[in-house]
Amino acid sequence: MQKESTVVSDIPLETSGKTKYAARFIKAVNPEGKRCLLVVPVGEETVKRAFANLPNVVVRSAAKLMIYDVVLADMIVFTSQAVADLENRLVEPKTEATKPVAAKAKVTAAAKSTPAAKAAPKKKPAAKQPVAKKPAAAKKTTKK
Repeated sequence: MQKESTVVSDIPLETSGKTKYAARFIKAVNPEGKRCLLVVPVGEETVKRAFANLPNVVVRSAAKLMIYDVVLADMIVFTSQAVADLENRLVEPKTEATKPVAAKAKVTAAAKSTPAAKAAPKKKPAAKQPVAKKPAAAKKTTKK
């Protein structure tokens, strides 16, 4: 993706749910009419409603942004709040990553300190019974 095709816009998106204002905004940002992905903060329902009827425009919240949307878009427009929301979503705190390791160590130590239960004795396989042979069918003789 080229640098020119990604835009962070601080233009207020208060379109009050009107598609005509949304169309003006898209035309100013994307005059060629390429496929445009608009990434907005969570909870911007009026913005989503305003841009939903525009052709070649896909609106996603930062919480639901998928790589498929990014790959398909020729141009991506972020709001500054959406960039912050996306950073919070993608950056994991390092303290949470170490917690499961410590819990696993405690479980392993507890498992070593308790004696193992005796294994159940193995059962012997059942002896095979000989298969009974079927009696041969009697031959019929015909008289001539």
